[in-house]
Amino acid sequence: MIYIIEIDREATAGKGIGDMQIRSFCLADCARVPQLFEEALSEECYKETIAAFAGQLAWDSELIVVASVDQEVVGVAIGTIEKNQGLYHRVVVAPEHRNMGIGKQLVQKLHDRFIQRKVKSIAVKNDSYNKPLLSIWEKMNRHFDHTQTLDQPLRAVSRA
Repeated sequence: MIYIIEIDREATAGKGIGDMQIRSFCLADCARVPQLFEEALSEECYKETIAAFAGQLAWDSELIVVASVDQEVVGVAIGTIEKNQGLYHRVVVAPEHRNMGIGKQLVQKLHDRFIQRKVKSIAVKNDSYNKPLLSIWEKMNRHFDHTQTLDQPLRAVSRA
């Protein structure tokens, strides 16, 4: 099943964004997502992120959401649920599409998925690679009722 939400055009107006959608990961994204990680992340972060991506893909691909502009993947958010806690692992946006609100939309869509799953709390992995995610998180935190940051490593787990 693919969920697609349209982006608020007022929020992205004048930012050079074409036809943008936030949607579930699908099989057609398999080649582009690792390529995006390689383009946007350091080598060490890439290795960690691709492992988390592969693990989450095997367990529950509904917690991987992508942003596409004119049908090209330009952003990815990876989350998981562990012990009834929603966990943001990584949000990656292509360098040429940053500062356009895409990361915020990915964070919000993944947040909505966590709420649909009735998690008790939501956390962000607090590591040096997640500084952009933490910045988005801090800006949006006023909209989230049950949030916290997490200083320990995350692992992908199945839906319980």
